[in-house]
Amino acid sequence: MEDLNKAIGRAVEVFANLAKSIVELAKSIANILFPVLKSNNWRKLHGLPMRRRRRTCGKRKIHTWNT
Repeated sequence: MEDLNKAIGRAVEVFANLAKSIVELAKSIANILFPVLKSNNWRKLHGLPMRRRRRTCGKRKIHTWNT
C-alpha cells in the first residue's frame, strides 16, 4: 500500500511539473506574439501603402449612369 501511495505521489508531482511547464510555455509564446499582433503592420505585411490616400475636400466621386 505504501508503494502505491508513493507511486501516486510521484505521478501527481510529474503532472504538476508538466502543468507548470505548459503554463510557462504559453506565457512565453504570448509575450512573443502579443507585440506582433498589437503592432499595426498589417498593411505593411500585405504590401499595401501604410497610409490611406486622402481625397481633397469637395472632390467626391460622382457616379453618372447613362440611361
